Amino acid sequence: MAIGMLLTTIGYTMFYGSFSFLTAAISFLILGFFMSFANAGYQTFYQNNVPADMMGRFGSLAEMFQSNVRIVCTFLLGIASETFDLQSVSLLFSYISVVLSVVLLLNVFKKSKQAYYAESKTEERHLQEGC
Repeated sequence: MAIGMLLTTIGYTMFYGSFSFLTAAISFLILGFFMSFANAGYQTFYQNNVPADMMGRFGSLAEMFQSNVRIVCTFLLGIASETFDLQSVSLLFSYISVVLSVVLLLNVFKKSKQAYYAESKTEERHLQEGC
């Protein structure tokens, strides 16, 4: 999940910084490839950690939060692009995304968070016991 997110944001950065059709096409392919890994990781995490009877409500709240963040970021991008070049603003936002995905990556790989990503309950118990 975290590695896919990091490589997706790097793909966005490459896309926004592209200087020709070829570099834009290559970065767009990289972006699409790693976006599927990020989404698969997120869905697996979601299915393993959210109880089945809460999935609908939790999913709706998560999507509402994501939509609100998307609206705010689009609004900020529009305001900033009135003052600055759109490509520069897009690059700035993609750099911020890379930093945030590095923070996510560091948090995911913390020892204290490994139980959330265990494949089974047995493996989770071993991680909690320090085996």
